[in-house]
Amino acid sequence: MLRPTQKVVASHAVEVGREKTRKLNLREPATRYGILVILTFALTTLYPTDQSYELPRFEEKRIANAEVIAPESFHIHKQNAEYTRDVSVASDAVKPVFYLNARVPLERKAALEALFRDIEALRSSDLPDSARTTRLKINHTETRPISDATLGFLVNSNVLSPAALDSLRALMQSLLDVSYEPGLIESFAQIETTSDSLTLIGTSKEWSVPRDEVRDLDQLTVYLQQHILSALSPGATRRIRSTYELVPSFLLPNLTYSEAETETRRRKAANAVSRFQGSVLKGERIIDKHERITADHINK
Repeated sequence: MLRPTQKVVASHAVEVGREKTRKLNLREPATRYGILVILTFALTTLYPTDQSYELPRFEEKRIANAEVIAPESFHIHKQNAEYTRDVSVASDAVKPVFYLNARVPLERKAALEALFRDIEALRSSDLPDSARTTRLKINHTETRPISDATLGFLVNSNVLSPAALDSLRALMQSLLDVSYEPGLIESFAQIETTSDSLTLIGTSKEWSVPRDEVRDLDQLTVYLQQHILSALSPGATRRIRSTYELVPSFLLPNLTYSEAETETRRRKAANAVSRFQGSVLKGERIIDKHERITADHINK
């Protein structure tokens, strides 16, 4: 059995233990709350709720008194004069559009060949030269502008041998070939543009060619004259004249200018021009007329 003194000591020890336990129980929530407050403060400082745009390395240096922080993201509109100029540049950059008719060169060469076949037939006929030339002008409309002297020379086998006639035929056919490379238009006067190239549209593709590679009828006339003089001897005056008269009369443009398609493309290019000079993001530093602050401003 425990003595009375021992009972008192044991009772006191139990009370002391209970008191320590109560103090520990009270201290633990306080400690947790304290840690939570410190952690919340630290997170709020490092990651503010209303965080704004992160400024660059020169954030602390002001550029001008008018410097502000963009409150919202917005577009910068162009001035009317600037927008009008950009539209004009975009429209002028559109190349003139031409449709290519690949059948024209083939048809023209076939027409020239048909003429020479009739010339060969008439050279062996009993018709006088005047009747022969009249027959040619009736059957071949291309020869109507040709002088009777030139046609009479071609149908007269006494002044132009069969071999010489074949030589002229081959020369004229080759001149038709080079005349349509890469294309022939009626007149450059119909194209109101400063573009240095043209857009050609064929049956299955579209491509661009330098403007100076395409000739109009006036330019081709000069080119043919130079080519004929280099192909025939200077003394062959009648052959030179015959070739120079015949070839241009058989030429028709194989490129047709499409004003409608060109204008459609110009309108499309003009409509694609943006009315905005740029954009400013929320939080960016701006000065003057919505100009962004860059490192160039800092270095000035």
